[in-house]
Amino acid sequence: MNIRGITGHTAQLRHLSILSSRGSLRGTFIFTGMPGIGKKTIARRVLASLFCHTADPPCLRCPSCRQAGAGSHPDIIELLPDEKGRIPI
Repeated sequence: MNIRGITGHTAQLRHLSILSSRGSLRGTFIFTGMPGIGKKTIARRVLASLFCHTADPPCLRCPSCRQAGAGSHPDIIELLPDEKGRIPI
């Protein structure tokens, strides 16, 4: 998994990269933590890697990667917390 441009989160990124290289990514992940630390960036990068068909996904340039990065990919559903911090499921 291409993690260029992401700083910090070394252990988490290593774990996600290992899962990705083994083909063991699960259908659901919950990213938690303080606001502004990069949860959404990392989640979108992981998702983009699933839909990108290049040798080192995600390429961040193909239409699928750009849609995933923008939060507008038709096959990705993003659940965000409401005003009270709850995730409506």
